[in-house]
Amino acid sequence: MQKPASRVVRNYSINDFLNWRRYRELELVPWWQRREVWNTKARSYLIDTILKNLPVPIIIIRESIDPKTGRTIREVVDGQQRLRSVFEFYDGKLAINKAHSESLAGKSFSGLSGDMKARFRRYEFPVNILQGATDGEVLDIFGRINSYTTTLNRQEKLNANYHGEFKSFIYRMSSKYVDFFVSNGILSERAVFRMAEAEMISELVIAMVAGLQDKARIESFYKKYDEEFNPKKDVASKFERICDLIEDIFGQGIGETNFKGRALFYSFFLVLYDLEFGLKHQERHVRRIRPQDYDGVREAVERLGRIIDEKEPSEIVFVRACAQATDKQKSRKIRHDRIKREIISALSRSY
Repeated sequence: MQKPASRVVRNYSINDFLNWRRYRELELVPWWQRREVWNTKARSYLIDTILKNLPVPIIIIRESIDPKTGRTIREVVDGQQRLRSVFEFYDGKLAINKAHSESLAGKSFSGLSGDMKARFRRYEFPVNILQGATDGEVLDIFGRINSYTTTLNRQEKLNANYHGEFKSFIYRMSSKYVDFFVSNGILSERAVFRMAEAEMISELVIAMVAGLQDKARIESFYKKYDEEFNPKKDVASKFERICDLIEDIFGQGIGETNFKGRALFYSFFLVLYDLEFGLKHQERHVRRIRPQDYDGVREAVERLGRIIDEKEPSEIVFVRACAQATDKQKSRKIRHDRIKREIISALSRSY
């Protein structure tokens, strides 16, 4: 079992953050962070809070040493909007709103008195420092944090609204497999910071326990399994088996095929699962894939890729299912059956 990252809490002044920014020792927007969401009034309110020396929530930073330069690098896990507001105020890009302070309305840092400038620079943020944290651990922490903040898309709403066993299982799986999805080119880092890996794992896990579903039904499963999700150990081990099998077959080459796209990857993953373990509501064709089958499976994927690219008239139903209403159960069933048939044919030739 991997040793968890160490965590220490310290206070750092705004002057410390300004110096880190100046010497490029602070990464304000690492790849997992979200887009800017605070409006001008929210930023002004924070500055007023600081000038009144009132407390603000803790900032979380991952700290590491750059092996090339020896510099300490600090990546903001939580607190981007607070620090962005501070820097914009200091740089003269943000002024205090009259609703927050009539006497300072319209002023940026340069308009403050000398005493207030010093007070602003001395203000200390409580900072939680993560030392030695992996990307997976950071994403787990980030997901937990954002269970209690404003959410922006469907998966983030699920993250905020559900805190039970199924959601916890999905986010443990997300932290474990995020590298798999990114390194294989299935999801971009930009997509991951919007919780795309949690959404994809949710869809795959739901299909593993209940068969192919419409994407729109995700929330019904979060609700159904919020109190208890008993299949988690079995699902986790089988999920790992299919991920390992994909990498055994392709290395990281699946990212060079049509099947790196979310819709086709969903179908390919579940066809392999269906062949290995059986999928509910599908005709039973358990055919374990052996190392000697790998070439045939790759060739089957390449053939299907050509069919999609060339839009073969004889395969128009399959081609449309790969391009239209790709998250609907009907399209998923068409893709599943066609991919499964092609791979079974490849396996039959290898026996």
